[in-house]
Amino acid sequence: MEAVGHKTRRGFSLIEAAIVLGVVGAVIGTIWVSAAAVYENHKVNQTVEGIFTTARNIQNLISINDTNGFVINQDINNTIIGADLAPKDWIKGNSLYTPMGDLLFVYAKVIPPDTFVFSIQNMEKSDCIALMVKITSREVNKSDNARDLVWVNTINPEQYPGAAFPITPEQAAGYCVDGIIVQFYFAYTRIN
Repeated sequence: MEAVGHKTRRGFSLIEAAIVLGVVGAVIGTIWVSAAAVYENHKVNQTVEGIFTTARNIQNLISINDTNGFVINQDINNTIIGADLAPKDWIKGNSLYTPMGDLLFVYAKVIPPDTFVFSIQNMEKSDCIALMVKITSREVNKSDNARDLVWVNTINPEQYPGAAFPITPEQAAGYCVDGIIVQFYFAYTRIN
């Protein structure tokens, strides 16, 4: 009679392999979601910093005499692009784009006098909410770059009842429809 040899089992069974693949997939999925959230937050932070930096650069460049020739809603994007007042990666051709990929317009305003606005239209609602909350929180903190912020509104003013700063995410969710407007005083650093 022959002896029956026992085969040693190597590797995973199908069930064990499925469990390992499921755990690895869950870990990768968690990392992916976390990385996406961090990246979105980074884009919002870059946008906020870029808006305040560009606003300060505009205020440093433009004098009271410069604004005398402005008309209501005059687009000053060409001035910003020509003088390198915005972050370099925001300038694409003759247009300005935020890190979130949204088209940005900057206008000089006459009413209220001596102000200019950043207008970002057709934003994703989540981006609009994050941006509105972050900008108004910065204003409350009264950082140096925020001292000349006039107000933050939405493209559709009827959606904005005029809440006090800071605006909460819940309030912003109700306000954000099509985009956001951020308005600054010129706060001139030179007279002529």
